[in-house]
Amino acid sequence: LFDPRTSGLVLRSSGTASRPKVVYHSWDFTDRVGHLGVRGVRAALETPPNRVANCLFAGDLNGGFLFVHDITRSLPALAFPMGKHTPPAEAAAIIEAHGIDTLVATPAYGTELLARGRDGHPLPLRNFLFIGESMGAERERMVRLAAPDVTVRSLAYSTSETGPLGYQCRRQTGAVHHLHEDASVVEVIDEA
Repeated sequence: LFDPRTSGLVLRSSGTASRPKVVYHSWDFTDRVGHLGVRGVRAALETPPNRVANCLFAGDLNGGFLFVHDITRSLPALAFPMGKHTPPAEAAAIIEAHGIDTLVATPAYGTELLARGRDGHPLPLRNFLFIGESMGAERERMVRLAAPDVTVRSLAYSTSETGPLGYQCRRQTGAVHHLHEDASVVEVIDEA
């Protein structure tokens, strides 16, 4: 139960510790999370996005969709809140019609969208920022074949509980991330 006098954001964790739970973020904490997200995007991309297709899931107390919205607003860029349930062919048509340069999606959805393109033609995207799971070598290969000029980077290494822990710079790919050293403390416990 949350104090009814408290304002903020209520999210559900994904259950990475095998116990999904509901968490509270104050608006101040949410603002700091967005700030770290913007810093990560600026480090990952040579040119900041102008038009962002947000293709994450926007419900079920999932915070990723709002995280992308906050980043897009702060960059600043034009937001296209399409969500994860927009069929890939329809999302491709929207991306092409509006000259969207950056796609934010899970690796599975983004790979399917980029591999299909628009009627077999590449989309005008410059960037694909993924979050929610690892990209994986096979998906990376599929994206490279379909869209060789698209920059593929992790949006953030994050959790619902803490927000972004890490980000990728322009030289990193895969699962390698820099740590937000001013916002995270790493503790290594040796149980041996």
